[in-house]
Amino acid sequence: MFEKLLSSFGVNNLKVDTKVKGDKIKINGKLSGTIYIKGGATEEVIDKIELKLIEKIKNDDATSDFKILENVVDQFEIKELIKVSEKENLNKSFTFNVSYEDLKQKPKTLTLKTHVYLASSIDNYDEDELKIIYH
Repeated sequence: MFEKLLSSFGVNNLKVDTKVKGDKIKINGKLSGTIYIKGGATEEVIDKIELKLIEKIKNDDATSDFKILENVVDQFEIKELIKVSEKENLNKSFTFNVSYEDLKQKPKTLTLKTHVYLASSIDNYDEDELKIIYH
């Protein structure tokens, strides 16, 4: 019971690590990889997994509290309930076509942010930086 309480506050809950095939992506190409999920001290239920490809833009507005603005270029969701048992290891593969029509600038990198929505605990995140190949 105590472990369940700790897990609900994010202590000893599941971990997520997203790995893409290679560290580069091509403009108007496909992004493929695997989301590695490692169970924590108790069983958890994942409501959904969201992947967002983000362009980070330096904010030059001196009156703003935000130094970096995030522009979501594309996103992909895995909408299924996933039960992750205590200390269980799961892998979820993904592939999605990436459209770069919403780029504001011509960045050298984009950030892939993975957001795992948990039913009864604090959500978990992972971020990876990807180099862009323009052709």
